[in-house]
Amino acid sequence: FNDFIPIPPYVFLVYLFTGYRTYHRQNNEPIYNKVREGFGEQTVQTMAGLFFDKTHTWAFMEKNGDIRVGIDDFLQHVTGPISKIKMKKPGEFVKKGDPLLTLVQQGKQLEINAPVSGIIKENNSDLIFNASLVNSSPYEKGWVYLIKSENWLKEIRSFLMSDSYKIWIKDEFVRLKTFFSIAMNNK
Repeated sequence: FNDFIPIPPYVFLVYLFTGYRTYHRQNNEPIYNKVREGFGEQTVQTMAGLFFDKTHTWAFMEKNGDIRVGIDDFLQHVTGPISKIKMKKPGEFVKKGDPLLTLVQQGKQLEINAPVSGIIKENNSDLIFNASLVNSSPYEKGWVYLIKSENWLKEIRSFLMSDSYKIWIKDEFVRLKTFFSIAMNNK
């Protein structure tokens, strides 16, 4: 202890401040800003409380009874970066299984069918100017519509939740791998 050199208090404060900022940035950075690496069964994200449809859409009942709808994490990985979304307007009626929206990626279009029937109350206007929210935050900022459902209790029977959805996603990966295998063998 004879060689102890006192550290000036301001050096200690600078160290604490920069350390806190680094910690805060690493631990509080929103999920939608982080780049996810790889794509596989273990990387597809789900969110508790959501109902998933086999159209790769999800639905969530809000407290007021409206249904919030979006696309799942699997689909946004498969399509790649979305450059534009063609949406229906509020007031339009949609029927389960009918076209709901169109995802555009570098000129290619993918039509997505409705997971529920009802009247569109609101569309996510943020997607008009920033369609990539569907990629970066499919379950939060990237939602697509609020729908006033007319058959929620009947239509909910075909939805998947939690473990059932994860099993179904594993099957989707098998289908995707088979597709790529056949496509590569044909070339």
